[in-house]
Amino acid sequence: MLSNKQFNAALGIFGALLFASFILPYHVRPLSTYYNDALVALGVLLVISLFAANLKPTLQLPKIALLPLAIIIVVFVQLLLGVVQFDRVALPILYLLLASAAMLIGANLSSLPNGKEKICLMMASVHLLASLLSVIMQGIQITGVNATPFIMFIERNAQALRPYANVAQPNQLALLLCLGLASIWWLYQSSRLDRWTSVLLALVLLWGITLTQSRIGWIILPLFVMFCFPRRADSKSINRYLLVLLLIAYLLMVIALPTISRYLGFFSGSVQEHIGGRSERLALMQQAWHMALQHPWLGVGWFGFGAEQVKIAGSFPATIYAEHSHNLVLNLAAELGFPAAVIILCVLAWWLLQTCVLVKATRAVQFASLCFIAIFVHSMVEYPMWYAFVLIPFSLLIGMVHQTRYPSDDVPVPQAALAFLFYAGICFVVVVNRGFSTGRIWLPDIECRPRSAK
Repeated sequence: MLSNKQFNAALGIFGALLFASFILPYHVRPLSTYYNDALVALGVLLVISLFAANLKPTLQLPKIALLPLAIIIVVFVQLLLGVVQFDRVALPILYLLLASAAMLIGANLSSLPNGKEKICLMMASVHLLASLLSVIMQGIQITGVNATPFIMFIERNAQALRPYANVAQPNQLALLLCLGLASIWWLYQSSRLDRWTSVLLALVLLWGITLTQSRIGWIILPLFVMFCFPRRADSKSINRYLLVLLLIAYLLMVIALPTISRYLGFFSGSVQEHIGGRSERLALMQQAWHMALQHPWLGVGWFGFGAEQVKIAGSFPATIYAEHSHNLVLNLAAELGFPAAVIILCVLAWWLLQTCVLVKATRAVQFASLCFIAIFVHSMVEYPMWYAFVLIPFSLLIGMVHQTRYPSDDVPVPQAALAFLFYAGICFVVVVNRGFSTGRIWLPDIECRPRSAK
C-alpha cells in the first residue's frame, strides 16, 4: 500500500502527464498521436514504480482487469493461426496491457483513504483545465494567428474551418470538452465550484463544442441533461430549468455559428449541411459487417480492418480508407469474430449494469458514469479508445468503480515483479520511441518515415 505522500505523488505525476498529452502540439504522421499516447503510458509506468518502491508491496487485483488480457489471448490465437502478424499487433497489445495496468492502479488508489475523492479531483481538474485551455487555442486558430510551435496552425480557406486546438482532431476535442463538462459537474457537487461559476465555465465549453462542429455533442449533451435530472441522495440537486437553458444555449450556438463565423472571417458548415451531408461512417460500418459475416469465428485479425477493406473495396461504393470501422461493436465483430465480440460486449454491459445502474451510486461513480456515457457514445461513431490518452484514464475509472462495487483483498506481490514491469515497460517505450524517431515503428501495414522539412 502506498503512503499518503506516494499517493499524492502518483496522482500528481499521472495528472501532469495526462494534461500534457492533451496540449502537446507535436503530431507526426502516420501515428499522429504517438507522443501524446507515450506521455500517458509513461505516467502509468511511473505510478507502477511507486508501488515497486515498497519493500513488501500488496495489490488489489480487480477481476475486470482480466478483460483486456482476454482480448490479448484472442489476438495470440490469431497470431498462432496466422491471421495476423506480430508487427501489426505489437503496439495494440501494449495498449491493452497498459489498460489492464490502469485498472489495477485505479482499484488500488481508490482503496486508500480518500482515494476516490482524490482520483476524481485529479481527473476533473486535468480535463477541465485542458478543456478551457483548448477553447482558448480554438479562439486563436479561428483568428488565423500563427502561434506555432505552441498552438497548431490552421489555415483559413474556403472549406469549413473546424478548430481542434492541439488535440488535432475536432471530434476528439469535442469528447475532451464533454469530459470537461462532466468535470464541472463533479467540482460543483464537491463544492469546489459555485453555481454561477459552473454555469459560466459550462457556457465556455459549450462554445468550444460548437466550434468543433461535431455531431456527437447533439447526442452526449442531452444524455448529460437526462442524467442530471433525477435528484440523488448523494449529490446536490441541479436546477432543471438551468439545465434545459444550457441545452438551449448550445442549440442556439450551433444554429448561429455560420452567421457568427462570417463576422469573424471564417467559414463553417450549417446545421442543414451537417444533417444532410454524406457520411463515410455508414459505408465503413457496412464493410465491417461484411467482414464479420465472412470471418465469423476469429475475424479478420486485430487491427486488420484497413488491410481487409482494401481487399473488399471493389464490392462497395467508393469511400475513404480507414483503419477502423468507426463503431466499437462492429469493429470488435469484424476483427475478433462474433464469439469473442459477443462475450466481451456482454461482460462489459453486465459490469456497467451492476456497478453504475443497479446500485446506489456514490458521487465518484456518478462522475465516472458521465465519462462513460461520453466515451461510449463517441465509440459508436469513432474510435476514441484506440487513443491511449482516452483509453488509460477510462481504464483507471473502471478500476476505481470496480473496487467500489466489488472490493478485493490485498494480495502480496513480489517487489521484483513490479520492478521488472516498470523497467521492461520503460525499455519498450524507449525502443519504440527510437524506432518512431528514426523512421521505423511497428504499425499496421505502414512504415513510418521522417517527413522532410518544407
